[in-house]
Amino acid sequence: MAEMKFKILIAEDNQIIREFIAEAFLKRGYEVLTAPNGKVAFHTTLNFHPDIIIMDYHMPVKNGFEAVAEIRQYPSCANIPIIFL
Repeated sequence: MAEMKFKILIAEDNQIIREFIAEAFLKRGYEVLTAPNGKVAFHTTLNFHPDIIIMDYHMPVKNGFEAVAEIRQYPSCANIPIIFL
């Protein structure tokens, strides 16, 4: 049986910060998804259902609070833990 990896979504508009955080989790064996803005974070959450989201507040297109408000409207995603940066 294949091992299930814990999925983490990192939503951060700063590419250097996003890659730094992603690499830290990848080195520890987590599956990492990334998003450069809140709009992409919203769609990634609906499509991949991460186990936890690390979300920057201040992002272009859609900020972190707007993305979380949309994510929370979907029952399948409403209880995903979210940590704001």
